[in-house]
Amino acid sequence: VELRWRHKDGRVVWTELRVVPIYDESAKLVAVEGVARDITERKRAEEELRAGRQRLLDIIEFLPDATFVIDEAKRIIAWNQGMEELTGVRKEDIIGRGDYAYSVTLYGEPRPVLIDLINAGDEIIAKRYQNFSRKGNVIYGEVFIPTYGGGKGAYFRGLASPLFDREGKLVGAIESIHDITERKRAEHALLVVNRQLLDIIEFLPDATFVLDRDRKVIAWNKAIEEITGVRKEAVIGKGDYAYAVPFHGKKKPILIDYIFGDEGEDEKQYK
Repeated sequence: VELRWRHKDGRVVWTELRVVPIYDESAKLVAVEGVARDITERKRAEEELRAGRQRLLDIIEFLPDATFVIDEAKRIIAWNQGMEELTGVRKEDIIGRGDYAYSVTLYGEPRPVLIDLINAGDEIIAKRYQNFSRKGNVIYGEVFIPTYGGGKGAYFRGLASPLFDREGKLVGAIESIHDITERKRAEHALLVVNRQLLDIIEFLPDATFVLDRDRKVIAWNKAIEEITGVRKEAVIGKGDYAYAVPFHGKKKPILIDYIFGDEGEDEKQYK
């Protein structure tokens, strides 16, 4: 039995009381032995731990990204408002559950997700997640979930990290998830537009090439191949005035570089 009482000096004291009955040879109760132990420090540490956990849960609850936490047995111990909105599952219905219940809300089936792969090898994670990276104990990755949104599918970027206690013992893990579907669709649309632009450039009748912002060749059409004798495979991706060599025999600023502000010593050659 644990008893809480207040000392005459105002201190709160916790005592653990153990009572042991003592019987004689005929099994008759003849005495009761009581042992009292001061457990105030232990109770204070437990209260501090509970308070710390509550502060952590309060912070997690109001994080802008959908976030959940699992303990060392992979049971859900935190499920914030963002996760409720993302999955449609209320915290009251999932807190305490294990067996990959958190993945069922997204994939429709129990399966390991990013939070479960924290200690896995990078090659294993990279096979399941795009643009995977690791910074210290935190891992990042992007994934497309085709079953999300009633089969519409969505792209998500997640980050996961292990959680340790004061002694460095693993006590759980945390994962945050951000919907990046719109960004990924915009990137895909941009790739399509760029591809179409490159296709148009390829079949222009005039010799044409294109540089990116770093002045590396990103397009070198068929007409310029015929004029220079340089195939696109040999020049695409190259910078440092490599595109000038087929015309001038050396690396130097040419007309296209004046767009970037270069002023070559023989700029007067252009009229």
